[in-house]
Amino acid sequence: MRFVLPSLLALAICHSAHADLLYAMRGTVLHRLDTDTRIASIVAHTGLPRVSSMTVVGNQLVAVNLEGGIGQLTEIDPVTGDVSVIDELDFSVSLAMGLAAHDGELYGSSQQFSDIYRITPGAPSTLIVEDFSLSVSGMDFDSDGTLWALDGALSTKHLIKVNVNDGSTEIVSKNGLIEHGPMAAIAFGSSGRMWAIDGDTDELILIDTVTGTGQSVGVTTGWGNDRSIVGMTAVPAPSSLAVLGLSLMFAQRRRSR
Repeated sequence: MRFVLPSLLALAICHSAHADLLYAMRGTVLHRLDTDTRIASIVAHTGLPRVSSMTVVGNQLVAVNLEGGIGQLTEIDPVTGDVSVIDELDFSVSLAMGLAAHDGELYGSSQQFSDIYRITPGAPSTLIVEDFSLSVSGMDFDSDGTLWALDGALSTKHLIKVNVNDGSTEIVSKNGLIEHGPMAAIAFGSSGRMWAIDGDTDELILIDTVTGTGQSVGVTTGWGNDRSIVGMTAVPAPSSLAVLGLSLMFAQRRRSR
């Protein structure tokens, strides 16, 4: 069973085959970015003050918002910007964290040692990778189901592959993106390309997943005066849009409250 928000599906089908569409949170404002034009447009003002990461689950965007030192798992409507708290995370998080979803499963990185957890709303999180010893600032899955993590701090920039089935990790590159500024997120577009945004220059960076290096494709515009990007994800390809699993779980969790 699949459930697809019509506007998201229309975006995925009607948009240029060569461009990817990215959702990005900048300050409290949700934007949509076209990777061909590099122009960001405002989707909605969410009112969420401290979003640390974001991903697509089913027909909704899901973000982690820090409230009183607690990571709140929060749904964001990608059309209206309306928000709804799903659950509170049971592990410590910070503004530098990764969040990614694949096949109805949600994963997030912790603040201390960047352990990686499988997140199930309404149930304890499951530790997948322990003592990563890297400061993960962004995560996303490729089309093969491999989780990629970025240590996007200014002084490091490591790119890592993670096997969520056995918890093994592989460093693709050490400091491969060191020439760029801080990066708060990575996202695979429907084209299969990995994107990031330089937090100092607003340049859109295309990351080579073989070498772990990045190439600027130009400066993005349209952000206004908001501070740097704190979360980013991509509009999925039509074939992968909106597996119901996690959305249904979120709905059941809300009804049980």
